[in-house]
Amino acid sequence: MSVFRPAESTGTSALFLGAVFGFLAFAGFESAATLGEEAREPRRTIPRAVIGTVLIGGVFYIVTSAVEVMGFGTRASDLARLHASGSLYGDLGGTYLSAWIGDIVTVGTTVSALGGAIGCLIGASRMPLSLSRAATTKDTVVTRVSKRYGTPVGAVGVASAVMLVSVVVFGWVARVPVALPWVWIGTVGTLIVLVVYLLATVGAAGMLLRTRRVPRWELVIPAASVAVLRYTLYRNVVPYPTGAAFWLPITAGAWIAVALAAVLLSPALVRRIGRRLTEEEGLA
Repeated sequence: MSVFRPAESTGTSALFLGAVFGFLAFAGFESAATLGEEAREPRRTIPRAVIGTVLIGGVFYIVTSAVEVMGFGTRASDLARLHASGSLYGDLGGTYLSAWIGDIVTVGTTVSALGGAIGCLIGASRMPLSLSRAATTKDTVVTRVSKRYGTPVGAVGVASAVMLVSVVVFGWVARVPVALPWVWIGTVGTLIVLVVYLLATVGAAGMLLRTRRVPRWELVIPAASVAVLRYTLYRNVVPYPTGAAFWLPITAGAWIAVALAAVLLSPALVRRIGRRLTEEEGLA
């Protein structure tokens, strides 16, 4: 159990900074909820997918993380090798079994990373698709759907282009190899996700207060969630990062400011989108 015990020098800030990796690992599992149109039984299959991912994925991450730490060791030099590893299970497979085992594991890791990227792309494309269809009845690039498969090819193309441009701009501004901006984009996205989760939790609690369909004591759950999210977000910007990471919270704040401005400057459009999305949910 020593792998679950933080070192004596580990402070609260480091623990909550590490909690971000938990959010990053699970950010996107709720993208299963965006596949309502493709699912044959969305009310049945989507909750199963979400709950199954949380339970199975949660156990998987805990077990694999513990095995990785045990495989490298808990001494300072061992943890330094773990941090420097580009493929944890690949290196462990090569060390304890054979080099070719490590190579196979590395290939599997690459496939898993591709699956994670596809999951993020699904969520990133379905959101503008839903908002655009609710905002206008006209056929636009974002609302374009494949006639053969019914998939939102327009939204997928736009989301992919935005991701690619963001990485190129980051790399060009900072003058660094292209792999590093991908990590930065993940950090920016995680900060935005934390804010989105925070706002979604507050909004859900407000809805429950208005509808009064649940006992008031259950509001303790969203209140605790808000407290954890706020502190996690706080610990990711305090102390403020230095170097190239200085721009990451600013970039996340800029994206959030643009979305906030769109909401505040277009109240009629926002109400129309909300009304149409509510109607679609009622018909689902």
